[in-house]
Amino acid sequence: MAFPWWHLIVVFNVIFGGMELWFDPLARSGPEAMAVDEWLLEQGKQPVLRIYRWDGAWGSLGYFGKLSEAMEGLPGVDLVRRWTGGGIVD
Repeated sequence: MAFPWWHLIVVFNVIFGGMELWFDPLARSGPEAMAVDEWLLEQGKQPVLRIYRWDGAWGSLGYFGKLSEAMEGLPGVDLVRRWTGGGIVD
């Protein structure tokens, strides 16, 4: 059974109160997506959970991630490095 998209926002607001939920309307390349994340951080008004899509076959790896592991785990995928930590995201 499908439910209206705004139910997700209501549930999100109840659970995460002070965080903004932003559905990015555009699919973006890896470097462009990382630039949007940096821009959101620089705004610094409140925490933001950004829901996004890649434009093409992209994966990202954290600042300290090993490029060789990312290339092995995501063969044939373009990679971009995040300036934050964490693992591989595809």
